[in-house]
Amino acid sequence: MGKKIWKRVGCAALAAAAVLALPMCSMARSFVFAGAQPGGCSPDAKYGCTAEYTTFAMQDGTELRGWLFNRGRTAPLVVVFGGNSMNAGAMNYVAEADTTRSYLLVNYRGFGGSAGTPTEKDVVQDSCALVDMARQRLGSPAATTLVGFSLGTGVAMQVAAAKSPDKVVLICPFDSLVNVACDFVPGVPRALIADTFDSARYAPQVACPVTIFRADCDEVVHAPRTQKLKESFGRKVPERVFSATHNSIFSAEGFLPALLEELR
Repeated sequence: MGKKIWKRVGCAALAAAAVLALPMCSMARSFVFAGAQPGGCSPDAKYGCTAEYTTFAMQDGTELRGWLFNRGRTAPLVVVFGGNSMNAGAMNYVAEADTTRSYLLVNYRGFGGSAGTPTEKDVVQDSCALVDMARQRLGSPAATTLVGFSLGTGVAMQVAAAKSPDKVVLICPFDSLVNVACDFVPGVPRALIADTFDSARYAPQVACPVTIFRADCDEVVHAPRTQKLKESFGRKVPERVFSATHNSIFSAEGFLPALLEELR
């Protein structure tokens, strides 16, 4: 075949690969944001409490819904980022157990009562904006702590790099979501995973104290993924280990007291 023919064949092959990759990328995103509507995480009504259930309008007009526990302008602020398939309201019990701090728990785009469709870029931008909005609404809180669980640790790391909080607590964190996926499907094409949540990349940019909570029987985020993230900070990062699986860590013995202790 001549060069022109090979060029046409090559272009056709690339086009076919692109067409096939699009639904695969979409499928990968549906796993990353498994809690997105319809039928993902629990409805917001399940988590009714005394906190203000409020709306935050993002720059593009998308409205996000969640809870704001306002404990006064001098109280420290804790912002919580949940995992996939998780309604942010599931962490309201932490805020109700600690009346000395203000808490913000807002559902990602497409989660719970929030509108929109989630992507890594949009979720991180939203989360950075929410930190600014909460600080403004509360009147410049004394300090800001970010708490992330699983997928939310990837969000918290990027927000921490951008917003310079006073502390970060990471529950079941990973170095990169791509590496987590490769643990389950070795050789998975990395280019198919658009939402990489590469926390190890942002770790050197996080200057504040960081604490890691890890489940000793975590079947989702394997221990090497957390270890790689720890190493990427380039400094000592304390770790607390609980006898639990990935999703049972919240009910592990001593978890809540340990978390509240870290937030002090």
